[in-house]
Amino acid sequence: MNQIALGQAVAAGQRLQLEEVWPLAALIKRCFRANPSKRPSCAKLSLEISSLIKAEIKAEIKAEIKADLPDDALCPLTLDVLLDPVMTSDGSTYEREAIEAWFGRGDRTSPLTNERLESTALLPNAALRRLIASLNLEEREELVKTTLCEF
Repeated sequence: MNQIALGQAVAAGQRLQLEEVWPLAALIKRCFRANPSKRPSCAKLSLEISSLIKAEIKAEIKAEIKADLPDDALCPLTLDVLLDPVMTSDGSTYEREAIEAWFGRGDRTSPLTNERLESTALLPNAALRRLIASLNLEEREELVKTTLCEF
């Protein structure tokens, strides 16, 4: 939740989640320390608030980008965009690193169905890799960076 949305939510009497206000509350608490020399300077306070807001804006933009993606473009284990999609013997697709870690823990079942897999062999999912590449995610990530630089 960005600063404007946070202000609007408070004004509307909405209940906020602790994780939404905790970083700001911790920062405000530091401003009221008994020892003035331990209080943050205005410049440092401004940088920290700006940093909190930038992180929230970045998270919101990334969430919007993810929401626009087809479900098949996300790894069911990590919920991140697939960079190296591979298929297991049951035809399900995962991020290579995530499914290899699954197998590395000794699991021999499908993470989606919990049924035993015939094999732990992985096949690259080239078609899905091309589809994800066509979504121009790099351009969208650049938009996030540009937006944050303007802030």
